[in-house]
Amino acid sequence: MQILKQYATKDNRITILSQPNSRLGTTRNAGTTLATDQYITFLDADDFFELNMLEKSYEKARLTNSDIVVWRVKEYNNIAKQFRELEWAVRPELFKYRDKVNTVSDFGEYLFQAFSFVTWNNIIYLQLINRLNIRFGGTLNTTDLSFICAAMVSADKISLVDEVLVSYRVNNPESLQGSKYQSWESPCLALVELKKFLTDNGIYEQHKKYFVNMVLKLCLYYLQTMNDKDSSEMTEALLNKYFKLSDMQNLVAEHVYDNGFYQEYKKLTK
Repeated sequence: MQILKQYATKDNRITILSQPNSRLGTTRNAGTTLATDQYITFLDADDFFELNMLEKSYEKARLTNSDIVVWRVKEYNNIAKQFRELEWAVRPELFKYRDKVNTVSDFGEYLFQAFSFVTWNNIIYLQLINRLNIRFGGTLNTTDLSFICAAMVSADKISLVDEVLVSYRVNNPESLQGSKYQSWESPCLALVELKKFLTDNGIYEQHKKYFVNMVLKLCLYYLQTMNDKDSSEMTEALLNKYFKLSDMQNLVAEHVYDNGFYQEYKKLTK
């Protein structure tokens, strides 16, 4: 806090918000309420950011009049002390125009695959967030999912800075990521939140295929990386509750991009 105060005295653009310890979504929502500039982003304290990250992304946004600007990411392994390209964070090959502006329709079936639902590799037009009242959910983790995906489907223009501007730290024992498999219900609740947003705004049928593929991919990822006990609990909850809430109970092969994912789904539901 003392370091923050020192910087605040040097730069009147810095505002310090103090509140009781709360979940991440609650804190970010409070920051969103206070934000007054054109674009907003949310950065995690344990990652590395290029010094010109905001400058380059804002310049891209200004030139293209984009609602969202994303950039590429490297992974930093906190144990091995090594960097590598993080392909799941953004997939430039799915951008129809890598150096120009893209619309939602330019991504075809792969909107939710083009870049991941994280906050630290993009800036978003604040008026878009406030106009649709897009806010973070109250889950323990996966808080970014409904927020970022709601912004994705609502954006008129999305642009890419085709450079690595952030390094995402992994294998950090103090990170919330280390506890995500002990709270496997969080992604399920986040997906339900997203479906509600899509439905309430009358765009669920338009984006249904994007949505169900994301549900399947995310749930299978969790199941495949959990211990047997947690995996069994999550499977039971998916079959008895969350697949129904996520419109997954009657999934057919032609609705799924990856046949391997569909076969795993069939094993779960047989």
